[in-house]
Amino acid sequence: MADSNDNQSKHVLTQAEYEALLNAPRELTLSTYQEVLTNKTLAFKVYFFLISGITASYLIAYFLGGLDAHLTYGWSSVAEDHQLHKLRFALGFVMLATLHGLLLLRQRLYTAGLCAASIVIYFFASSISRLIEYDVAIADPAFLLLYSAIHLSIIALTVLLALEDERSFESEWSL
Repeated sequence: MADSNDNQSKHVLTQAEYEALLNAPRELTLSTYQEVLTNKTLAFKVYFFLISGITASYLIAYFLGGLDAHLTYGWSSVAEDHQLHKLRFALGFVMLATLHGLLLLRQRLYTAGLCAASIVIYFFASSISRLIEYDVAIADPAFLLLYSAIHLSIIALTVLLALEDERSFESEWSL
């Protein structure tokens, strides 16, 4: 019977701990990348810089017009395809900015990372289906392979980043 009381007392907050929790700062403050990445694992840092670099390069290539001839609206010449790609790339930019913003605010990235991966999976599947519809697989298979590799790497890195963020968070709190 004494053992069960000892186990219960281990989980009870002291008055000092309770007051510290109540007086915890409630405001969000921006940190620097150096401060934020200090407590992250090496794998997290690698995934973060890889996904940021790949996504930024992809967005830059799009905004400079380097992808226009290859994407669906380059094959279909349909105005709706062009508007859809503008929307997708704008959302890609917002997702990248959100990732960096959440990181600098020291927020957990798990849910946002998995949501972003889900959105990219949808973009990838719908884009590939449209490209196949316009026979891009036959006309430009090298681009289709590169396009697939970029999207699959972004998806994999986003999921790995979310999982590694959880691991970093758990190791930070277990100290």
